[in-house]
Amino acid sequence: MINSGSCRTTFGTHLAVAGFHSRVAHAAMRHSRIELTTNFYTDPALLNVNGAVNALS
Repeated sequence: MINSGSCRTTFGTHLAVAGFHSRVAHAAMRHSRIELTTNFYTDPALLNVNGAVNALS
């Protein structure tokens, strides 16, 4: 059986990796608070933080 929480984390992380604004992910996931989307349902280990820092001028 698939854990629905892990599916939501995958969905939230994929939205972040694809470059969608966190507010868009918040709306797509229908959370009551944006903190749920950004702090609990987005896995920072899977985000390209290094690429984002290197993209700065």
